[in-house]
Amino acid sequence: MKTIYKYDLFGYVGAQSIDTMIPGDARLLKVGVQQGRIVGWFLVNPSEPVTTRTFRLIGTGWWVQDDELDDFDYIDTVFDGEFVWHVWEQRRP
Repeated sequence: MKTIYKYDLFGYVGAQSIDTMIPGDARLLKVGVQQGRIVGWFLVNPSEPVTTRTFRLIGTGWWVQDDELDDFDYIDTVFDGEFVWHVWEQRRP
């Protein structure tokens, strides 16, 4: 049985990368801002073992090294007042 859970991805803006423990088969549905925190809503099977998933936050206008996102997939863009954040997830093997 699956349900939708919310996980903090970036508790404060300024964290550029975060590892989050999430059930292995979780499917990311949406990223947004709630109460000043960047969070993700995932469809999960709570009985699945958790795994570490790495997310990266890039602000509009930030410089990114040529190869910095080679191992990441674009997930979503989040609007937070005057700021626009782009969320990436590291590919899993």
